[in-house]
Amino acid sequence: MKETAILKQALRTAYTNKKLFLLSIIFDVLFLFVYGFATAPTYLKLMENVNVIGAHAGEVVKTATRESQSMLSALSSETVAPYFNNIIWLLLILAATVYLIYCIFQALNWKIALQLTGKKINYLDYLKKFLLLNILWFILFMLYYALGFVVDIRKVLISTLTQTEPSHVLNIVLAFYLIFIAYFAVISYVKQNLGKSIKTGAGKIKQLLPSILLIAVYLLALNIVIKLLASLNPIIAVITGFILLLPAATIARIYISLIIQKA
Repeated sequence: MKETAILKQALRTAYTNKKLFLLSIIFDVLFLFVYGFATAPTYLKLMENVNVIGAHAGEVVKTATRESQSMLSALSSETVAPYFNNIIWLLLILAATVYLIYCIFQALNWKIALQLTGKKINYLDYLKKFLLLNILWFILFMLYYALGFVVDIRKVLISTLTQTEPSHVLNIVLAFYLIFIAYFAVISYVKQNLGKSIKTGAGKIKQLLPSILLIAVYLLALNIVIKLLASLNPIIAVITGFILLLPAATIARIYISLIIQKA
């Protein structure tokens, strides 16, 4: 199969360029460290506000139901509104922080992947394009993240009021939406042009989507295994991540770069 041949080529490329391969892994480690350090306080405040809304949910929803008001009216009530507004602002702060950290580090890693597949690119030139391309992807991702919080709040409200498990349909819709963003985003990182990326992604979807999804599923499976290991032994989980997940992420970028260039 063509995909198997390209995967072997990606593995050979990583093996014969050990220094750049290792450097890419180091950048991923730094990205995770900086990301966690910079976003943890905002995540904590987000969850605090969600929990407060949950604590007030029962009475607010009962009032909204009694007065035939919508869920939006419940969220805009005097009791809940300040915390809901805090969530909006915290999401904006989180989005800006993640955007900058992601672009700085992942531009480095995609630049390395493209360099290993034969494209000579200056980092600053690539970073400028990367920043511009990700404006769209991050707006779409921010919408995904905001909708995810609304869905979470909805779950809290429904669970508190009815003591039943809410439907997971909205989560499934959001998952497909995230796949759509990620698919066109990685293509744009290789093509470095939004128009060409959309044209390639739409026109070559039968060739590209299965390959990109396969890599995504593999990385997700590794991530799940590492999380399970973390619940048993955090040290083993960290070691496994270094041995399997981080090298796999670097090889995945090389593979995606090759398969998109050959599409």
